[in-house]
Amino acid sequence: MERVIEEMRESERFKTLSLFNTIHGIGPATARTLYDRGLRSLRDLEAYYEVDTGSIPAENSGSADMNIRIALGLRNDLMRTCESLAKIHANALVLTLA
Repeated sequence: MERVIEEMRESERFKTLSLFNTIHGIGPATARTLYDRGLRSLRDLEAYYEVDTGSIPAENSGSADMNIRIALGLRNDLMRTCESLAKIHANALVLTLA
């Protein structure tokens, strides 16, 4: 039984659905639909939802997918911020040790 569970957790489908569920606005049903359409990564989601990875998308009235677009844009901004903070922390650590 544990082997079956482990194989499921290691499957591309499980990993993809889990990843998609981390995006605000994407629940299990939407994640399955996106997977069935061939999407497998965050880049696939960004392309599908036409998200400009350089900035948070502007509001587009009438778009039912705006929450997902905004969440993907915010996720990219957060990742860039975390990378910048990590570099600052690393530089401060080097200065402290020097």
